[in-house]
Amino acid sequence: MSQDLLEEITSNLKICLKNRAEKEALKNLLYAKMAHLFALKNITFVSCNNLYKPALLSYYAINFINSGGRKNEAISHIDNFVMPFIESEYARINQEVAEEELDRQLSELNPESKNYDKEKRVITKELTEYPIISYKTNGGTFAGLYDKLEKISKYNKGALIAQITEFADYFKTSVENVTSSNSIFLDLIKGLYDGKLEVSDSLGTKRRELNNIPFSVLFLSDIEDLLEPKNNRGFKVRLKNGLARRCYFYINKDINYDKNPPKRPTIEEKTIAYNKLAFLCEDLKNIYNSLPFGARFEFSPEANQLIDAWEGACEEEKRNFYKYTDVLSLDDTIKKIELEHSAWKIIKLAVIIQILKNKHTLLVGAEAVQEAIDFYLSCRNSLYSILAEKQITEEENLYNFFLNNQNIEFNKTAIKRQNFVSREHFPRWFQTAIVEVAGMLEEKGYELICEKKSRNEYKYICVKAKNPEDDLINISVSNNRAEHPAFEYENKQVNIDELKELILNSKALSAGHFKDGHRCDNNKIGEQNTIWLDFDDGLTLKEAQEKFKDYWYVIYTSINHQKDKKGDGTINDRFRVILKVKNNMPKDKEHYKNVMSKIIECYGADTACKDFSRYYRGNAKAIILSNDGKYFDWSVFDKGSKQEAKYANTSNNESLWGNAVCESIGGLTDENIFTSRADEILKSSEMYQGNRDETLKYTVGVLIAAVQQGNLSHNKAIDWLTNKLNEVMTPDFEQNAKKYMKRLVELKF
Repeated sequence: MSQDLLEEITSNLKICLKNRAEKEALKNLLYAKMAHLFALKNITFVSCNNLYKPALLSYYAINFINSGGRKNEAISHIDNFVMPFIESEYARINQEVAEEELDRQLSELNPESKNYDKEKRVITKELTEYPIISYKTNGGTFAGLYDKLEKISKYNKGALIAQITEFADYFKTSVENVTSSNSIFLDLIKGLYDGKLEVSDSLGTKRRELNNIPFSVLFLSDIEDLLEPKNNRGFKVRLKNGLARRCYFYINKDINYDKNPPKRPTIEEKTIAYNKLAFLCEDLKNIYNSLPFGARFEFSPEANQLIDAWEGACEEEKRNFYKYTDVLSLDDTIKKIELEHSAWKIIKLAVIIQILKNKHTLLVGAEAVQEAIDFYLSCRNSLYSILAEKQITEEENLYNFFLNNQNIEFNKTAIKRQNFVSREHFPRWFQTAIVEVAGMLEEKGYELICEKKSRNEYKYICVKAKNPEDDLINISVSNNRAEHPAFEYENKQVNIDELKELILNSKALSAGHFKDGHRCDNNKIGEQNTIWLDFDDGLTLKEAQEKFKDYWYVIYTSINHQKDKKGDGTINDRFRVILKVKNNMPKDKEHYKNVMSKIIECYGADTACKDFSRYYRGNAKAIILSNDGKYFDWSVFDKGSKQEAKYANTSNNESLWGNAVCESIGGLTDENIFTSRADEILKSSEMYQGNRDETLKYTVGVLIAAVQQGNLSHNKAIDWLTNKLNEVMTPDFEQNAKKYMKRLVELKF
């Protein structure tokens, strides 16, 4: 029988798991499961490392699997399709033990006793109704574990495997409480690697030492939780204190099956794979059945020479740790200890490989040892990869929290709930952490703003720090004396003070740059980073300041400000509003006009001022007002272009429709934009093919979500609904709206 058996099993298992598992990871699982299987035959071995004392077979595996890696499914597939016969073997061994124990206990009874038959029935029922020997554990208490191991030791039959598929959670509990059963169990498995157990339980009762216990370990976990500061050092201490030198590790941080799903096998390919596993299962069963109970494996001279050479190489490598220092770091200490004991791990694995290679010999060959060395090296790289992971500090977690929640206010209570540190340590930690994090954000071009809201209440908000160059405005100016100057334009990039000077001293200004100084649509070049709105009636200067108070703006009065321009006795504030935009304006003329039309309609500005190369007169007597705020986001008015095309074919799929609506109004903080976009949402409600009530409820849910995302009042949504739809916001209606709002949050609005 060839070692190809393992290769075939892993290849077909991978297909059955929809290719969401790597072969190395599956091999690590299989070696642990096979060590447990073969240990049921009380296999022992002798090598150059233990010439005079046969050792038991064992294997410890830890797999760190990324999201979507089918941890539990891989285990169940091995149990159900690779070695399903192991359950009948468990039952057979238990039956043998039960019969042996029944004979022993019956021999102690007095056949002449009048209660003999009754006592015999009770003993028989107890021994046949419940299994005597347990074969699997997920940790548990010391007393429970000791009971399982004691029976294996007593009857010299059976083997135990520990399977924990959420090892990170299990380990975190052991860190939080060193006296917990989890912590005690992790202490116990060190000795169990070599089949020994000698420990006192939590009550201090001294129990006898247990020997000759075949024990294997199978831990599976995500890695992220173990990299948290409160867990990371504890995990490394466990590695140093014995876990590293006993375990084979697997990790591949570059694989994310949810983000980059592998190619799914066809139904035919999966059917073939399952059928092959059935045949391979029979091969494995034949290997197991051919093993004599209590078989002792020995290593060939060539195999022992290879092990000896490996140990010599390890000694040389170990000296390199002390080449430049006498005191090793924790990581290097772990590597050194693991290296010192690597030969023992390789020897145990070589026995498993030899059993799979040839069922007719009890001699482990050099080929099996070499294959064990190759697999060990790949697993050692995984261990080194784990050690190389940068430990994330609590301050870095706080930094990432602010970075991922820009422009959102948080008070200390909200930050405390993130559990960066324990609640009792939070007050003192936060005093220094917030200063350090503010510096970290500043280095990356962000600003952490701290605002005092009340006597003892502060709000913290992370914003993108402004680059002085970001405030530079692209503009072209002309002093040509023509009535509508189209020539002699000079392209400029100016700051706000220079812009004010140009307004006072130029005949004509335009928001774009033009080739050869000729202002026309076809000559427009470069980037336009402002929009200009012209107000001739309706809006006062004071109202404009209030309306645009959150934005970066320059407002200047035109030459007809407070004049009877139309000769009808009407005197209005007349002015222009210049807004710096978040993203440069569209370069396509029709796209530009479409966006400008909607902005103008929203704010009630002059509808004539939407053309691509519009110019505006300067004013030597202008009143100029300015404000430093956020940049205007024109993309929320971009419905009807790329965004509409993206969702043009959206059917009644709730998720797609919800995402489309969310994308169109996300982050609105201006009430004019709010009501304008709300009208558009309702008009486009045919995208959601439900009845009218459902559409209205869904729309209100969207608006409430927008209110929460921005800083608008909840009443604004109610007012809009009442005014525009003549609906009454009943309690039931509001409750349903909130239900839809919750749905939008789930859609990651």
